[in-house]
This record gives sequence, C-alpha cells and structure tokens, in this order.
Amino acid sequence: GVDGRDSYENERISVRNKPKNGYVSVTWWGNVERHEFMDACYWTRSNGHRLLGIYFGGTDQYPNIHFVCFYDYDPKKNTLTPEPQIIDGFRTTEDTKYYYDLPEEGKEFRISEFGERGHYIHTFKWDGMKPVLSQSEKIEEDYEEEHCDEEEE
Repeated sequence: GVDGRDSYENERISVRNKPKNGYVSVTWWGNVERHEFMDACYWTRSNGHRLLGIYFGGTDQYPNIHFVCFYDYDPKKNTLTPEPQIIDGFRTTEDTKYYYDLPEEGKEFRISEFGERGHYIHTFKWDGMKPVLSQSEKIEEDYEEEHCDEEEE
C-alpha cells in the first residue's frame, strides 16, 4: 500500500490496496468536473501463470470512456501477453456501454451492460484459467437518466 497502508486518501486521490486479494484501485479527482480511475486485479491460473485485469475510466465529462484489458503474466519468462478474447462480445459500441467490476475479493467478475436491449448484469465465474460467463440477468430500471451522458444520446 501507500506508506505501508492498505488505503490512502486526500482531497485529490484515493488508493485502496488489497494485496492478499491481488486488487488495487486508484481514483483521482482533477477538478469538480473530472474524475478518473484505474482498478487492477489478478487471478492465479491453474498453469502457474497470472491473469491480470486492468480497468480504466473517467466520469462526469464527455466523452465518458471506460475500457478493460487482460494480460497473461508468465512468471518464468517475466512477460505479459495480451488476452483480448477474455471479454469478446462485451466491448462498448455506439449503441451499448459496458462497465466492468473487477473483484476486490473472490474471483467473480461482473459486467454491467446499458443499451437498446436494456440493463443487464453479466456474471463470470472463474474456471481456473479465465472468467467464464455463467449468468446474464436483466435489471428492470430506468437506466438512461442515471448512466448515460446527455451529450451521448
């Protein structure tokens, strides 16, 4: 953690570090209208490698951009290899936005979908090598007012 602590916060930055769970989150407030974040976590794979997930985003300012990347870490070679197929089918398009919840604890990974089909929560369970889609649940709510930027509509 920062200065040996698991969390740190001041008026501009917040850091949450959970090293036992392989999770860290950093949030930065540039000003009243700008807020950016980065979450990262890793899963231990059955082959001894690690799957690293990194989620970046910003809110409260157009464009509202969020993206997630996955990498295989090979500890013997000390290399990272991109694994974009982990979230095939769950990437933001003009009509549909996706938000990613990397696990602070446990191994379950969730993706929130907002688009023409409505609001869905997709849950992924860990299979030893990667998160695998296990359930998609439609959420009944009026999501457009709360989750979409006016300029994007």
